[in-house]
Amino acid sequence: MFFFGEMIDPNYLARSHQAASACDIMLVIGTSAIVQPAAYLPVIAKENGAKIIEINQEKTPLTNSVRDYTIIGAAGRIVRNIVTLLETH
Repeated sequence: MFFFGEMIDPNYLARSHQAASACDIMLVIGTSAIVQPAAYLPVIAKENGAKIIEINQEKTPLTNSVRDYTIIGAAGRIVRNIVTLLETH
């Protein structure tokens, strides 16, 4: 567990960068998209060809830069609706 002020384990950070580089689609859900280094992961994904889907209550720095789709609203409700749609189709 990490506490405020601690550094992220370099192994976890490397694995996150690797996953972002290899994904086809990245869901960015319920974030301000300003806290680093996590905020840079969608940029890495986009640079490697991924589609970025942002689900959030409000626009973020990603909205006008790397995202392909933005869904504005309550993340919990939207994700539940997506899962329901996927289960029924």
